[in-house]
Amino acid sequence: MIRSERLRVESADGLITDYRLVDGQLEMRSKATKQWRRLTADEVSRHISLHTVLAQWLDTKLWRDGS
Repeated sequence: MIRSERLRVESADGLITDYRLVDGQLEMRSKATKQWRRLTADEVSRHISLHTVLAQWLDTKLWRDGS
C-alpha cells in the first residue's frame, strides 16, 4: 500500500514549497517547477541540523507516529 503525507511551507517572501513522504521517501516541489524530486540525504540532514519546519514535521511523522 502506498502511503503519502504532505506538508506545504510558505516563506515570508511568498515562495511555496510542497513536501511529501511517499513510502518513506521525502520529495519536494516548488510552485515554480511543479515537478516532484526526491531530497538527497544531505538535504534532509541540513534541514534536521537547522531545525527547520520540515525537520519538525519529519520528527512528528517518522518518529512519533511510529511509521
